[in-house]
Parts: sequence; C-alpha cells; structure tokens
Amino acid sequence: MHVHNTKISKFGVRSGLTIAAVAFATMFGTAPAVAQHEGDHGAHHLQQDKEPATAKADVLKSDLYLLDTCPVTGKKLGSMGEPVVKKIAQGGADRFPHFAGEREVRFCCAACPAKFEADKDKYFAEIDKKMIEHQLPYYPLETCIVMDDSKLGDPEMGEPINLIYQNRLVRFCCKMCVKDFNKDPRKYLAKIDKAIIEKQREHYPIETCALMEKNKLGSMGEPAERIYGNRLVKFCCAGCIEEFEKKPTAFIQRLDAAWKKSGHMPAPAPHAPGMDHQGNAGEAGDHGHGHGDGDHAETRTTRAMTMPSRLLRGASRTRRSMLHAARASTRCRA
Repeated sequence: MHVHNTKISKFGVRSGLTIAAVAFATMFGTAPAVAQHEGDHGAHHLQQDKEPATAKADVLKSDLYLLDTCPVTGKKLGSMGEPVVKKIAQGGADRFPHFAGEREVRFCCAACPAKFEADKDKYFAEIDKKMIEHQLPYYPLETCIVMDDSKLGDPEMGEPINLIYQNRLVRFCCKMCVKDFNKDPRKYLAKIDKAIIEKQREHYPIETCALMEKNKLGSMGEPAERIYGNRLVKFCCAGCIEEFEKKPTAFIQRLDAAWKKSGHMPAPAPHAPGMDHQGNAGEAGDHGHGHGDGDHAETRTTRAMTMPSRLLRGASRTRRSMLHAARASTRCRA
C-alpha cells in the first residue's frame, strides 16, 4: 500500500549487574560481549544483519514537500512564480537504506535545483530539521515504531531518534530499530497511518474539501482521504487529489490553523533530538535545530564531564543493549 497515494479504509529481562558493576567492568575491559557493540540489537537482529548485502529496502514514493520556503534561497515558494518541483536522489543507501530513492523538493526558481544538487547533503540536513519540527505535533505514537513496548523517552532506552523517511517523520527508540524499519518500511508506515486516522478523523477541523473549498465533505459521497506530513487530509472526491498535490502548502497551513483553533489539536509527541541525514542523533534538547551558543556551551559541558559520569553513560548504553537482546530473545521464543 502506498502510504501517500491510496485511499484509506475506515477501518524485559534485565542484567543482574548494577550500574556501578557495569561501569567497573567497562573501565577494565571486562564488560559483557553484548556491550562491545552498541549496534548489537540482540540475537534476532544479528541474524537479520547476515542477509546478503545486495538485498534492497522497499523504497516507497516520496511524500510531498510541505515546507513553504525554498531550501536554497529561503524565499517563500510562489514569490518568484510557480515553484519548481524536482525529485532528487538522496543517496547513502550503502549505510542507511532509508536514503535510497528520490525525495520531492520544491524550489523558488529554475536556478536552485542545480545549487541544491551541488551540496545536497547540506541542504537535505537542513530541510530534515525543519520537517521534524513541522511534523512532530502530529506524530501519533508514543512508542517506538519497531518495538511497541519501548516508550519514546524511556530513561532505559535514552533519547528517541527522529528520522525523515521520504519527507515523512518516523520515530525510534534507538538506532538499532532503524535497520529493522528499512527491511519493511511499508509495514511500519501503515502502523503510523492507522494511528493518525484514529487520532485525527473524529475531530478533523475542516468541513470542506481540501481543494474545492465550497464543496462540503460528504456532499459527493464518502470523502476521499490521504495522509501528508503525518496529517490526515480529506477531499470531496478522489478527483481532487491530483490537483491538490500540485499546490498543497496553502491548505496545509489552513489545516494547521484550524487544528489549533479547534481545541482538539493532536497531542504533541514527546520532545526529542533530531537525527541528521548521516544517521546521527542530536544531543538531548537539540530537536534538530541549528547550533547556537547554548549548543556549544552544552558541548563544552559534555567534554568536561568527570570520569564517573562518562562511565555511567557507558553503563547506560550497555544496559540498553542488554534490554534489546532480552526482548529480541523473548520474541524469538514466542
């Protein structure tokens, strides 16, 4: 099921080691083998990682580019004529398959796509940060999309990771789960879609078609529905969808304003750092924004951490890997 372009139906085991013991073991090189590689996501995940390197992820069609500014000039889309819409390959499939395929990007003029392509790592990182901020208030799940029993922000798992997949926000408890997501993104995006429908359909704040504002929803039969940027969007009929997708920004802004005014705004997701386009999680509280003086102060503070603090952080990572291993082992036995 193509997440963005199909009609939507109505329908632990913990280690016995104390933190101090783990810290001691880490200091003297005697930590359990499971702690030697933070990417060890348990026996289940290790087995999956043995799949042939030639296996390709199921890359879905890009969601719409819903930001209202050009990523190169920062100018409002439409301020220089009709926006230029391009599909641009992000690359990086050798390390992070979620960057395979092409993503939709919109520009203020015909000169900008070439500039974007010349430094696309930089520009993708910048638009990802903006997309995370744009979509977080509508993200419907409080748990990891892969591990249902892992609550986002749980101290045992550390800070959640925000990832933009084909212009759409997906959230994980840790990097290890990103690999599982890549093996079947269609399956996991369907889970997000279902949760969005459950949270947004009942109190959908606009009574008319997203394209034909004079057409009341239901006046032409069952409304057609789509999901863009983790937002449910309704149409008077399926015939309006193609035209809407050419210029979606104005309605998305109207929809956002209507949600805020309605008093039924979907509950915002827990605060979390972003993930840059190289797959690296930001520091807690970064939230995917640029680095200001406060960020550098945070970095200096981190570098000045005492040895016990560093050991405790390493111990936390060890416990996290052990928890994943235990959960994966339990699922395998089930």
